[in-house]
Amino acid sequence: MRERLGRPARTSDDRPDRSGTPVFVELRADRPLARPVSLAQALEGFGLDLEQAHRALDTIKARRHARLELYVSERSGPLEALEAFGLAVRRVGSAP
Repeated sequence: MRERLGRPARTSDDRPDRSGTPVFVELRADRPLARPVSLAQALEGFGLDLEQAHRALDTIKARRHARLELYVSERSGPLEALEAFGLAVRRVGSAP
């Protein structure tokens, strides 16, 4: 299907782009998530693979929050961009 949309197909060897600064964050949703598919794609931009992004969404839906290690770079943009999806974003630390 991805080929039909003009995007390259993914393979099991695809790895998320984990360049940038690793940061631990807590994502909290006080209301239902807005645009979950777009949110999963945005999380991929912060270094999660698609499976990890879906697990994070499932956790947020079940518990209303999730703690994740994301990678922030010029390419990913600021973490605050995730607020557009109805999330509160709080840094809880950075990797050593």
